[in-house]
Amino acid sequence: TLGMGYVAFVAGLSGKPKALAQAQRWLSAARALAAARSDLHGGYFADIVGGIIDVCRLRWREAIMQLEDGIAGLQANVVGAQWEIATAKATSLHAYFYLGDANALRVRAAAYARDARRRGDLALETEARLYEAASAIAADHVELLHDMVAAAVAPWQSQEFQYPHWIAVRFTTFGHLYSGTVDAGVVRAFDHAARRARKAG
Repeated sequence: TLGMGYVAFVAGLSGKPKALAQAQRWLSAARALAAARSDLHGGYFADIVGGIIDVCRLRWREAIMQLEDGIAGLQANVVGAQWEIATAKATSLHAYFYLGDANALRVRAAAYARDARRRGDLALETEARLYEAASAIAADHVELLHDMVAAAVAPWQSQEFQYPHWIAVRFTTFGHLYSGTVDAGVVRAFDHAARRARKAG
């Protein structure tokens, strides 16, 4: 069941209509198998994959509902599902950001960061702190956004360009766009980061 859900997860990431349709077929099959086997792990993971597919479809509210149902179900009923839970939490923050719900984003990001730090999950802690930084813009705190982004990504010591670096550049650029401080240096930094992100896949 988990394997079928993972195939659906990978199939839907491109966001292209044909890929999303294929992902939905795999997801339906995974849900049916999970129900037939009373597989709670597989069933809740299917909810999470459904939420990720909704994100690819830009259906933010529907995505959040499925993701948070999956998180709650796994936390209450399944041991050893931290990767699935962390993936769902990070994806839900992405959805809250694009939904524009800054208060919900701030509250959840802070809570997810604290929990991730307690468990030693640097990847989720970094992403959650970056999304918490992004919520500062709603209170017109642009400098706070820049400071929080820098602090959030500082512990991420990888020399390779990875997803937290891309989030940091995006939110830094977002802050410059908001404050009207975009200059040639900001544009060059963003373009360079975009090329590295594409190369990293």
